[in-house]
Amino acid sequence: MKIRNGFVSNSSSSSFILDKRNISEEMLEIINGLQEAKGCGRYTAKAIGKKAVQYANDWIVEFGKYSDEPGSLGPWILEWANKLGEENVVFVRKSDEDFDNEYSHYLVRDLRGFAESEMEYH
Repeated sequence: MKIRNGFVSNSSSSSFILDKRNISEEMLEIINGLQEAKGCGRYTAKAIGKKAVQYANDWIVEFGKYSDEPGSLGPWILEWANKLGEENVVFVRKSDEDFDNEYSHYLVRDLRGFAESEMEYH
């Protein structure tokens, strides 16, 4: 039998990069209704355009040397901002810990059809 002390979580977050030019008005309206992404929170959130770039830069500052590891969120967002153009990059994080958001249970399924890239982490 395994005994674990401290916090244990099986939750995960999925993050998506979308191209604003390829999102329907309805989907963009849903995304705009989400909280702004800040810090390293795991809540469902978004950052669009310059705010996505600022969020990525803040992430890199906050995590310092760990930002260089493969799969690090900040550099991933910046990579896509460079590919798509800053004004077109849309970052969305969907957390399975977010039960109070009326759209969150539909979000992952719907975003996969639009996503340029996706990252999942625990």
